[in-house]
Amino acid sequence: MSSSGFTVVPPDPASQAGPSKRDTTAPSRGKPRSRQEGKEVSRDFADPSFEDWKNQAPEVREKYYKQTEADFFEIVDSYRVDANLAIQRSWWAKQSSQRWRIGLIIATGVMTIINGFLALKPDLGNFWAAVMPALPVFAALYAGCLTIAQNVERSLKKAEDASTYRDQRELLLNQYREYSSKWVYYVEAFGETPIACRNAGLLYRELVDCDQTLRQQLRQLKSAAKTIDPGQS
Repeated sequence: MSSSGFTVVPPDPASQAGPSKRDTTAPSRGKPRSRQEGKEVSRDFADPSFEDWKNQAPEVREKYYKQTEADFFEIVDSYRVDANLAIQRSWWAKQSSQRWRIGLIIATGVMTIINGFLALKPDLGNFWAAVMPALPVFAALYAGCLTIAQNVERSLKKAEDASTYRDQRELLLNQYREYSSKWVYYVEAFGETPIACRNAGLLYRELVDCDQTLRQQLRQLKSAAKTIDPGQS
């Protein structure tokens, strides 16, 4: 899955020796912000630089690193759990679809046998002679029930559900693999150092943004599956 436009880059300690060039001006205390402007609040904050983390006490960096790691993998590990659940749901939906299809095939075959029996009108004795007048009524009722069952099978859309769950699994696994590898490359590779703390914060912020995008994509997959014309299944 494609991530956000921001890319975490291991900083060069030599290039980070100077003060941060980000705008650190305090926000105005005038007119309060509206909810629609809430997303712009982050512009009023300065990101900690390499030097800022370097000047922190080791126990502060350690506490931040462990907390960020726990929060980061709480989200990342949820992708793996959700992916496993999605594949289980896909299997259940596929099995349900197959049972419906097999049942309808058998029921349609029985309907064909009944129609053929009515067309031939064989002489099978007094019992069948008494039953024959009622068979057309039974055939009509059977055909109505078969039509209802076919419509129910189409409305359930189990085959579409199975495909949707498989697509969801792929999205979740891609996100899981991408950010697991990013943590190893951009954070763990530096140990619990100032660079690791800085990258951990930036990567966690990117993950939160991408998580929102991923959830929207998952909802869109469900919505698209629900809007498929039942007659196309």
